[in-house]
Amino acid sequence: MRFTIGIAMILLPCVAIDLGRLHAEESDLCSRDDGKVVEISEDGVPVLVYQMQENSLDGEWQRAGYVHPLYDLDGKVFTEDFPEDHRHHRGVFWAWHHFSVGDLRLGDPWLCKDFVRQCTQTTASAVQRGDEDCIGIDLVTLWKSPSLKDLNGDMLPVVKEETQILVHRRTGQHRLVDFDISLTAMVQKVSIGGSDDVKGYGGFSPRIILNSKQVFRFGSGEVEPTKTAVQGGPWVDISDEKRGLAIMSHPENPVANRDANTASRHVENGVNESAGSTSPWWILRRKRSMQNVVYPGRKPVSLSTKNPMRLRYRLVIHDGKLLPASLQEIYKRYAGEK
Repeated sequence: MRFTIGIAMILLPCVAIDLGRLHAEESDLCSRDDGKVVEISEDGVPVLVYQMQENSLDGEWQRAGYVHPLYDLDGKVFTEDFPEDHRHHRGVFWAWHHFSVGDLRLGDPWLCKDFVRQCTQTTASAVQRGDEDCIGIDLVTLWKSPSLKDLNGDMLPVVKEETQILVHRRTGQHRLVDFDISLTAMVQKVSIGGSDDVKGYGGFSPRIILNSKQVFRFGSGEVEPTKTAVQGGPWVDISDEKRGLAIMSHPENPVANRDANTASRHVENGVNESAGSTSPWWILRRKRSMQNVVYPGRKPVSLSTKNPMRLRYRLVIHDGKLLPASLQEIYKRYAGEK
């Protein structure tokens, strides 16, 4: 099989994001942009690659606008792209099954079917977050579909996505990567939604490499992934003895609306729902799949042409030894960010 992925850019000169504020003892965060991908590294160790242009596998499952690879603290690949079990899965991505204008369905972005993400603007620059220097990748992407064209046969832009990916320096046992995604409709009556089943999956989804030794944990304790969505708190951690990834949902994110009967089944299955109705729903998988912060669920929601829908998530990449109390402190600081 032939993979068409533009990552061959490691020979480009490193453009350090140093505006004269970084001290000699601090690490060197760098950005490389070859027009196809943006790569972030720290002290020569790769952190992540953002895929701007379309990739495919033998011309199938075309996708763009996602992070892969995401690396662990040792510079080893942590995510998967084109996995054999779900070829449409891709690194760290955000996509939905339902995408429509009025009654017109516009392909299936989750399945990479009849959907195009056109990156129109990319800027990597230094960002001051508190007393910390970070790198921000600012992106403008247009969502299109061959199902909706103008009189000249050109695909019409339907949604404007404005995203910032903020990469923090490694701090001891962990590194933070923040995703701030805003979606604005460019035409009237645009809707997005999850899978049309009880799971309702769709939205922010890391597809990481899984193994039998990993432990899934909410702040309230360990959880065993089930077939349907569970509600256990604002963050989940997936770790083994060598590395871990915590996924955090900002408290100002909207929450999927699910019926009371579904919620009660999850409580009976031993999942702590003490965080209340504001806690996100999670699709968790032990093998051969992604991890998903469910929104909006099975029932589609409308996108406004004036007020963007804002979705924020934080990834905590760590060495597998970060305690739940430390993750909770990281979340509390994140929750206080506006």
